[in-house]
Amino acid sequence: MNTNLLYCIDTFIYVAISIALSWVASQTFKTVLKVAITKNKNARYIVHQFFSDGDFPSSHTTVSTTASIVVTPLLFEAVCEATSKTEILACIAVEVTLLIWTAMTIRDALGIRMRVQELSKITQQFLTETPKYFIVSESLQEFWEGLGNSINIKAGHMPHEVIGGLILALIFGVGANSIRTQNYVALLIDIAIALAYFIVSYLLLSKKINPLKIIERLKEKKK
Repeated sequence: MNTNLLYCIDTFIYVAISIALSWVASQTFKTVLKVAITKNKNARYIVHQFFSDGDFPSSHTTVSTTASIVVTPLLFEAVCEATSKTEILACIAVEVTLLIWTAMTIRDALGIRMRVQELSKITQQFLTETPKYFIVSESLQEFWEGLGNSINIKAGHMPHEVIGGLILALIFGVGANSIRTQNYVALLIDIAIALAYFIVSYLLLSKKINPLKIIERLKEKKK
């Protein structure tokens, strides 16, 4: 079989597996973090969290950014080994398209999907809290509450959730490139950073550490 064809197949498999694993890693990170914070170990809750949207970190951001981080070094190598302007332009076109896709995915998480989430929250609040202010029948109240509780209000992402996804993508992308280049020292360091990132995320999201209070205390000490 042609050597170039084998290289293309290997590269495609590497990129595809990296992107797929980035989604699995992000959803697992999100699920374990959620379970650690809520202390809810119910199997159905865990499965629901694994396949859910929203929350910290943003899986959409992680996947799209990981794709850019993983593919960019490959395109750079292809440009360096290119024998014609057509090959160089093709690599540049792929890179620009990938970056635009990543930017659009992040914008979608912060924009359209965030607006949908806000609308879902308002609708849920209307259905579940209206009976507090108006006299309605018990059956209608149960019907409204059932509708409200069935609405998925986690569709978009807050800025800190997107930033969390970017950091996770950077960690995962560096790890994937370390495996490809067989730089296992860098891989071990990357794994240590990932564990530290999880611990810091847990401490911040569970509010065991409050940065604002720490800053206030430091200001008071300076005074």
